[in-house]
Amino acid sequence: MSSSVKCKFRKEEVNKTLWEIPLRYASLRLVGSGAYGSVCSAIDLKTGEKVAIKKLSRPFQSEIFAKRAFRELILLKHMNHENVIGLLNVFTSATSFNDFHNFYLVMPYMQIDLQKIMGHHLSEDKVQYLVYQMLCGLKYIHAAGIIHRDLKPGNLAVNEDCELKAKKYIQSLPKIPKKEFPLLFPNASDLGKLSTHDKRFGEIEDAVSQEETIDSLSRIDSLEKQTQELKLKLDDLENRSRRNNLRFINIPDSYQNDSLYALISKTIPLKLGLPQECYNVKIERLHRIGPPKILHPMRPRAVIVKYLDYCDKNRLFQAYKKTTYTRSGRK
Repeated sequence: MSSSVKCKFRKEEVNKTLWEIPLRYASLRLVGSGAYGSVCSAIDLKTGEKVAIKKLSRPFQSEIFAKRAFRELILLKHMNHENVIGLLNVFTSATSFNDFHNFYLVMPYMQIDLQKIMGHHLSEDKVQYLVYQMLCGLKYIHAAGIIHRDLKPGNLAVNEDCELKAKKYIQSLPKIPKKEFPLLFPNASDLGKLSTHDKRFGEIEDAVSQEETIDSLSRIDSLEKQTQELKLKLDDLENRSRRNNLRFINIPDSYQNDSLYALISKTIPLKLGLPQECYNVKIERLHRIGPPKILHPMRPRAVIVKYLDYCDKNRLFQAYKKTTYTRSGRK
């Protein structure tokens, strides 16, 4: 972790907020802000990688704010999994306890979240890969005895390589047996103020004190709903099986056991009335096989009129009676 003694800091104003960061972090750009702080992207000159730096909003304003900041720091520090956001660095410019008013968290930078890409068409392979990563991250979190209480697409970060990481541990709470809850949290009535949705203590206590199996199943159920939403973004033909695809284009059942290429290779010569020896010819050469094409004796204009219905024929005939045409133009 960074030390205020070993590194030099610089001051920079971002979105009317003063940031004090080490010189190793350059190109500070605001990514987003919320009730608990602001996040900026930056380039780590030491590693050359792009990182996300979070400045907590008044972390020591009250005991509640301090507990929230401490919980987020501890959770990020101990999360070490490729599908879970972890902590890369933490620093402060303070040199004494009395000056210690802010600190910054450095995390891996992820371009967007899952909510922003769900409006686009996703291939089935990408959906499977995203769901697999969600399950891996969720399993790791549960194995650590943590419940992510705000699991949703907006809290699942994704980068350009389709790599996914779970984030927003401010809503995470440990799995605690009901009988141990009052002992570990004697002032637990304040926990209701920590929730994004401003839940009361009774709701928080009931949720936290549930059996571990029920809590885990509820997280899986939430994940299953997100998976279903992702699948709805697939194209119709990608969702159908091969048999259903063939039925969709009205292919006879007798051909459904053949490959689609073999099916077309047999069907086209049959429909064109070509001899049997043409069946094994590549489709690209079918236009060169068979007797020469016989031109229709009727003129193009007569062919067009032939396919007009009665109303169109009558309208065309009435227009013809009113005027005559020559090669040079209208008379």
